[in-house]
Amino acid sequence: MIRNNIYAQAPFGTIPDTNAVPSAPPETELTAETAARLKDPFDNPTEYHNFRDDYSKILPWIKMPDYKIPLTPARAEKNMLKRQYSIAGVCMLLHFLSSQIGITVVMFIIEKLIALISGNDNSAVINDYMTQSSIISALNMITFVLANCIFAMIGLRWSKTRAPSLFITRNFNIQYAVEYCVIGLGLWTVSTYASSGIENIINQFGYSSIPAGMDESTVTGLGMAIDAVYSCIMAPVTEEIFFRGMMLRVISKANQRFAVVATAVFFGLTHGNIPQFVLAFLLGLFLAHITLKHDSIVPSIIVHMFLNTFVTVTSYLPESTIIEGILNMILVASLLVGAVLLVIYRRTDRIPSTTPAQARRGIAVAKTSPAFVAPAVLMAFFMVIMILLN
Repeated sequence: MIRNNIYAQAPFGTIPDTNAVPSAPPETELTAETAARLKDPFDNPTEYHNFRDDYSKILPWIKMPDYKIPLTPARAEKNMLKRQYSIAGVCMLLHFLSSQIGITVVMFIIEKLIALISGNDNSAVINDYMTQSSIISALNMITFVLANCIFAMIGLRWSKTRAPSLFITRNFNIQYAVEYCVIGLGLWTVSTYASSGIENIINQFGYSSIPAGMDESTVTGLGMAIDAVYSCIMAPVTEEIFFRGMMLRVISKANQRFAVVATAVFFGLTHGNIPQFVLAFLLGLFLAHITLKHDSIVPSIIVHMFLNTFVTVTSYLPESTIIEGILNMILVASLLVGAVLLVIYRRTDRIPSTTPAQARRGIAVAKTSPAFVAPAVLMAFFMVIMILLN
């Protein structure tokens, strides 16, 4: 009652400077103009309004007739936004810690069991056996799939976002799917060359950005099958649910452009090394953009599946000058065609711009949330340490 009295005295266009969460404004008739404002609260025609949540969940007073959002958010609105960024940050932090620590602990236990059963306590021999068999492949798949799904569901539930809404697709067809896959392959080609250049620079200082054992692969049929299922199906689906599903929805409450960049950075950092960071960041920008456009993670899942399948299949092809030549031709063609398609796509659909009011509600608020900043700093630090240890 006291809270309602405080808000009842507030003039339009302002919110009392209080740490309290804004209560609902007096009930008013929801006119067509007000309903449109809920989907476009910042008067930004470049945003994808179908993707946007009802902003009255953040700022209830926006339902009032003639209400105008102030340039700078008051404390109550800022706290509500900060809560959303904290939800994303906590889920990202728990995802990173559980996947990294979890797989390390489980691997340690399995190594001790193998040493006990075999009577051989040589850790190098045991590690080679685990790497070349299906054990590491199975652990990777189980650990990361569980982390993606569990913390995506926690984030969605915490932010009161319905999971089925992530898959309801708008204005998407086979033509879009093909074009997006070609653009994605072009981005993959660009990132490959960029990663090679960065690796050459790092090598000049006596370090390597590629973690030890990254190029090692399983040699058993079961291990290869597990790798293929994880890379081509499980990883694309569950990673998109976590990053373009939960993370993008939660972070984009006030600023869609900031959400696109932030989720791409987190997507890159979670891969833990520079070659994959470059690819994941570039691809993350594109996947987030098409998710906004089609209001669904289905397009991003399709592109992600295509790229992972392409990389997996080509990695199993025998070494041959002819095969290598064909692959190079495919990559060059995808780079050229993908660049043309991307230019066309960017002329009709751009990553949303940011209004001055949104700029004050994006990174300006997110950086005040320790829960949001912590995982980015920790994951970047981890990647640097991995470079120094190589």
